[in-house]
Amino acid sequence: MKYILFTSSLLLLWSCSLSRKSVQTLKYPSSHDSKTPLENSVALIDDERMSYPSTTLVIDSIQLNENYLWVQYHGFSADGQLELIGSSAIAKSYPPIRTCKIIAKQSGQNSAQNGWLKIDISALSNKKVKDNPIYLQLEGWSEKILYLYPY
Repeated sequence: MKYILFTSSLLLLWSCSLSRKSVQTLKYPSSHDSKTPLENSVALIDDERMSYPSTTLVIDSIQLNENYLWVQYHGFSADGQLELIGSSAIAKSYPPIRTCKIIAKQSGQNSAQNGWLKIDISALSNKKVKDNPIYLQLEGWSEKILYLYPY
């Protein structure tokens, strides 16, 4: 009996220590500096621009925070500002799937070769209803991104 009580108390203490260590705080860049350039963008639904060639960049990570998709990238070698474009066609599944891609908007300014892109993706929701789900299939990223409309 003592052995069982001792083992269960050790397991309880061990599980409490794991929960503190497993909490991860994500810090996003808040300013435009040389180490982590930040670009702000708004996603659009545009079939004509979906036919444009994709931008050559490598996506390192993606984080979703309410209406904002944070994309960490490197290897961007063109001039212009990055934009996320979504197709108006939606795959009929549950949740529905919308294909998206990142293109460079020719604005005549030099963009950083690496950094963060902060995109407002609220326009990509198929219905503007609270907690309405949609998958975003981003070209260049292997996993689908589940977006729930927050308002």
